Amino acid sequence: AEAVKNELGENYYPNTQMESQMLEDVYGVESGSYEEFYGEIPAISTNVDTLVIVKANEGCEDEIEQALVSYMENSKADTMQYPMNIGKIQSSQVKTFGNYVCFVQLGGNVMEAMDQGDEAVIRQCQAMNEQALNIIEERLKS
Repeated sequence: AEAVKNELGENYYPNTQMESQMLEDVYGVESGSYEEFYGEIPAISTNVDTLVIVKANEGCEDEIEQALVSYMENSKADTMQYPMNIGKIQSSQVKTFGNYVCFVQLGGNVMEAMDQGDEAVIRQCQAMNEQALNIIEERLKS
C-alpha cells in the first residue's frame, strides 16, 4: 500500500484508514476469513477512490474474492453516482495474488479526462488501477 501511495503521489485520493467492521459490513469480507488487511477510503464521501488489500487465511481466498467482486458489481449497477465517479467505479478491479486479494478503485483527478468523455475517464482509471496492481504484485514477489 505504501508503494502504491508513493508511486501515485497526489493522484492517490484515499486518505482514511478503513476499520475492520466496514470491511465486513460494506464489502462483505468476514473477519474470520483473513489474517490481516489494509483498506483506505477517501475522507470526503463524494469521492470513491479505494484501495483494499486482504491477506486471506488459508483456503479463504475465493470467499474473499467473491465478496469483493459482489461489492464491485453492486457498485457498478448502482446508477445513483456522482458523474465524476462513474468511470472510477466502472474501472474498479478485484485481483488475487496467492493469498492476497485486492480491490482497486482508483483514478485520482479525472476532471481533464471528463472533458474528453466517459471513455477517457475509464482509460485513465483503468491505467491507474493496473499500475497499482502491478506495484502490489511486484512487492509480493520480493
